[in-house]
Amino acid sequence: MRECDCLTPVPFCASAQGYITQLDDDGHEQQQDGTNNNSIATEPSLDFTRKIWWDSLLSLYSSPTSGPLQTLTHSQRDLAAQNITSDLRFLFRASNYWFCFFHIPSFFGNFFDPVRRARLQPGLVLAALAMATFWQSSEVGGGARGRERALRFRDEAQSAMEASFNAGWVDETLAQAAWVMHLLFSFQVTSVDSNCSFRSTLVTSFI
Repeated sequence: MRECDCLTPVPFCASAQGYITQLDDDGHEQQQDGTNNNSIATEPSLDFTRKIWWDSLLSLYSSPTSGPLQTLTHSQRDLAAQNITSDLRFLFRASNYWFCFFHIPSFFGNFFDPVRRARLQPGLVLAALAMATFWQSSEVGGGARGRERALRFRDEAQSAMEASFNAGWVDETLAQAAWVMHLLFSFQVTSVDSNCSFRSTLVTSFI
């Protein structure tokens, strides 16, 4: 599998729109006739996110419970990519009823192509990984450590979804990500999370 090249992975994030205000002689902000003139465009940040999210995901998958994401060797990247693919195939194979609205060949066609993958919502892949990991984390499977990984993927998925929405990157794969997250909350993966109800409501707002 080919992957995009990036030297240093960074966490999933995106900058919200901002603007620069001018002050009058008394130090008060002057009213602007329009915000577009001084708006900080989100497109460069969005382009950067699209370029590096795959590398960030590989690092996150390799060490989801560690601190800062680490740069991986070529062999580590290959292994992480293979395991991510395996988890995604497991999810769609084991739960085809819940994902009947997905066109699986198109999803994997986009996923395996580095150019088209950059246009895929990172929140969708993260949410799918969270659910796949959760379903494989019974006490005879991944156990508590697996469920901890699922929670980390879930948190990163929600952050990625919110960042995409704030940056104006809204498409059908963002809606699919929201649906997967909704299923995730329905299966009570967040039963140990006191913010479950709030997060579930927030995710539902994306659908």
